Amino acid sequence: MSSGVYRLYSREYYADALEHLTPGGMMTQWLPVYQMPSDAVRLAMVTFLDVFPHALLFVGFNSELILVGSSVPFDVVRMVERYGQQQSVVRDLQSIKVDSPISLLARIMKADASLRKEYADGPLISDQRNQFDRLFLFSNRLSAVTCDPREVHDFVTGQSAELGAEVAAVINHLGRLRYRVPRFPLFAVVQDEGIALSGADWRRITNLEEAAARRVTREDSSGALHLLGGALELGPEHPGLLLLTSGELAKTGRFGVAEQRLREFQRLEPADAAGHGRWVRFLCNRDAAQNRCPNSVARFSCGRIVRR
Repeated sequence: MSSGVYRLYSREYYADALEHLTPGGMMTQWLPVYQMPSDAVRLAMVTFLDVFPHALLFVGFNSELILVGSSVPFDVVRMVERYGQQQSVVRDLQSIKVDSPISLLARIMKADASLRKEYADGPLISDQRNQFDRLFLFSNRLSAVTCDPREVHDFVTGQSAELGAEVAAVINHLGRLRYRVPRFPLFAVVQDEGIALSGADWRRITNLEEAAARRVTREDSSGALHLLGGALELGPEHPGLLLLTSGELAKTGRFGVAEQRLREFQRLEPADAAGHGRWVRFLCNRDAAQNRCPNSVARFSCGRIVRR
């Protein structure tokens, strides 16, 4: 947003970048829409799409969006096949909870067709005439970039019906989407009867979830559970909330309700390793509390299972 930096959004800059890409190479562009007025977002989108023949819009963290451009179509099957080939890349992705290829594909907010439909034409940012930086002086009308999971599903299914079905199971359920993509701007998702929890108040749920996490940090399980209960009333099928609630209930010795919440989590995320690890840990804690796992050797064994 600083003077001079806005030049990195110009058409000439993008054209130079495209010229230097290797075959199949990609360029990314940070798009912080939470601090950009609508006119600025439109200028950036239209300019980027004018240069790059193929583009996707990804969710980075919360409203930190990322435009990706290339000279060739994006191959989602290849993305999935290559996901685990470099362990250093896998570790980097897992550190921001991109822990599977589906979690990566679930971050697609807009596919190429929907981007070009919405941002087909308009003024461009150029080195000769660049109004971009001045728009930030009047950023009281921030942009609202929308997301339609059906369009993302169509994009992935067009390349692989199997992958399309896996992605649809996540992106058509906003509780699962929030768990797979923490801080996904769910308020931007179009409301549709086919999208579970699309009518939920996700801003309120997020506020309660964050307040509960702070209580957990302070080891205030009672306060955390009160806030988590309110959040679950608004979004009852949120795997992350169910997992956190189960843990706090177990701390207070309410193992029966904790088990119920954990089973609800496993129903929503049956293949998730965190749920299975939490289940083993839950059983150990419950048995230890009930003197079924009384010695340190048994507890250590339980912990070793969890780490595996």
